[in-house]
Amino acid sequence: MNFTSFIFISFLILFFIFWPRTKKNNTVRLAYLVLASFVFYGWVDWRLIFFLIAVNLVSYLASKQLEKESPHRKAILIFGVIFNAGLLIFFRYKGILFSNAAGKFDIATLGVSFYTVQAVSYLFDVYQGRVAPANSLLVFFAYQSMFPKLTAGPIERAGKLLPQLEQIHTTTEQDRWEGTKLVAIGYFKKAVIADNLAYFVRNAFDNPASDYTRSIYWWLIVTAFAFQLYYDFSGYSNIARGLARWMGYELSVNFDHPYISTSLSEFWTRWHITFSNWLRDYIFIPLSRTRRGRKTKHLNMWITLLFSGWWHGAGWTYIVWGALHALYTSIERWTGWHLRLKNKSWGRWLAMLLVNFQVWIAWVFFRANSLEQAGKILKAMFAPAPEWYSYMYTYINPTLLYLLILAAFPDFLLALNIKVEEAVPEKWRPVAEIVMVAFFLLTAVFLRGPEAEFVYFQF
Repeated sequence: MNFTSFIFISFLILFFIFWPRTKKNNTVRLAYLVLASFVFYGWVDWRLIFFLIAVNLVSYLASKQLEKESPHRKAILIFGVIFNAGLLIFFRYKGILFSNAAGKFDIATLGVSFYTVQAVSYLFDVYQGRVAPANSLLVFFAYQSMFPKLTAGPIERAGKLLPQLEQIHTTTEQDRWEGTKLVAIGYFKKAVIADNLAYFVRNAFDNPASDYTRSIYWWLIVTAFAFQLYYDFSGYSNIARGLARWMGYELSVNFDHPYISTSLSEFWTRWHITFSNWLRDYIFIPLSRTRRGRKTKHLNMWITLLFSGWWHGAGWTYIVWGALHALYTSIERWTGWHLRLKNKSWGRWLAMLLVNFQVWIAWVFFRANSLEQAGKILKAMFAPAPEWYSYMYTYINPTLLYLLILAAFPDFLLALNIKVEEAVPEKWRPVAEIVMVAFFLLTAVFLRGPEAEFVYFQF
């Protein structure tokens, strides 16, 4: 069930009609939330519900055993992790593992990566005593299955979300308005910017007749994909946070203007923040406890980023994407180039340019349909572009340029330390917010692009 579909809007209206009626009894409220989440998730493929139930049951029962003092705690943790990882591997490689019975295992991968890694983090946190297990199976099902975040995150830590679910939260007028602003911004990002950019990106990457001799064209297309992915995923995260806020829950911020980063390390603190933190806390730090030294630290970082590539997909393009980020980060740490640039007046802007240059090259592999296509695109990008001035007017669609300017404008202002909201007098800000919300929603309806599916639903 896609967030931008009429079916989802209808589902949402029905859900919130009855949601206030559950505020007196938390058991009823959570049961209603879980049931609605199962309807939402099973709409794509009813069989997915059984995988979700299996993950929830195994993880919950394992956590209750991990709470006890037992010599088998580590074995239980390993079993829980292997079970969840095994499910993820099944969905990643089911086409290869069951090539002779492809029809029987033709199941969508909707959200599996997100709720399995969330279950793994929950088991580790219980094992290490960071959090107590959920006080009931129903609470845990609500934690794992909450429909706004189920299919594409944010990946919530048990320590933040479980306490919110274990008691009734009454929404205030401010909660509802903040949620409305997040939803409006999210739909604008997704429908107006990401979906319109997706049209150009798809026509370039998925067109068999694509011309791989146009340098400027491919730089613009890769730039379009960089912003498409950012606005698509951050738009989804805004919608998810807004819907949760309407319910009375607070989800984590997942993006913080990653394209103004002045180092690759900073980029990973701004891009897909909940997953980046998950990689740090459950892969990099545990590896660093067992392996010390500068060289092993680099190795641990490589393992972490290669896992990130594999998590996004089973293809070699994703592995190369992860490897490139590992290489970039290694070079950054060995040379410290970003630290040197900070001491220069123009260094911050050059650092941003260098970071985005590296990220753009990696995005080629992330989006390319094969390593061969990625090679052709990179060759085109670095080929000379003769008569570039006339070429721009002949081959470049003006709409694409307008969309890229619109997409880059907020980050450009932020890089200049210009905050739009501060330009509006305080007494006029409530009116300005109403106008903004109305504008975002109207443009999301009337200027939406042809794309519909969220990119990260495939992961």
